[in-house]
Amino acid sequence: MLEAVLTLAGLGLLASLGLGLAARRFAVKEDPVIEELISILPGVNCGSCGNPSCTEYAKALVEGKAEINDCPVGDADLKRKIADKLGLDYAAMERRAGIVFCQGALSRATKRFVYQGVPSCRACQLVVGGDKECPYGCLGFGDCLRACPFGAVEIKDGVSTVNEELCTACGNCVRACPFGAVFWDARQHKPQICVYCGYCASYCPYDVLALEEVPDATG
Repeated sequence: MLEAVLTLAGLGLLASLGLGLAARRFAVKEDPVIEELISILPGVNCGSCGNPSCTEYAKALVEGKAEINDCPVGDADLKRKIADKLGLDYAAMERRAGIVFCQGALSRATKRFVYQGVPSCRACQLVVGGDKECPYGCLGFGDCLRACPFGAVEIKDGVSTVNEELCTACGNCVRACPFGAVFWDARQHKPQICVYCGYCASYCPYDVLALEEVPDATG
């Protein structure tokens, strides 16, 4: 019995030594530039750059398969650091932020029915398109809030709002909204928010609204 135990212990020791030597012999050395990039990247692994993690993004940068501006989370200073590590020139892009134009707060929005299901915009949307009369309105159940890893989204009076100072333009809130109520917005330029559905004109009981001209969609 003792001999068997000693034999097994000896075999285990030899196997561990063999694995250790093999690990050292066949170890793949990490590019030091990749390690330096990983240390300066945000590390939130949001996937907005098209890579599953900041580590993979760093590898893609070194391999020339990704661009410095692919990371929407990092600010201009971080991207300049990346450019310095890679020996590249960097041109700053105008920073964007998520923005919700919906003004359909609970205190003013008309409800079609009382929704009592799962507190999720996507779940509510499955029930005949949501509980608000406006088919483009923010439902306010916070799918975008839960998707934001930076705490930039909050719900006020049943409508999502985005704190532009905290927003890193990762895009999670935009993707989470089933209605497209969250838009991208360059922080210095506000886009046209009307979608020209004509619903406001047909719904207004005072006959003070009219849809006079729909602009060219390509313009």
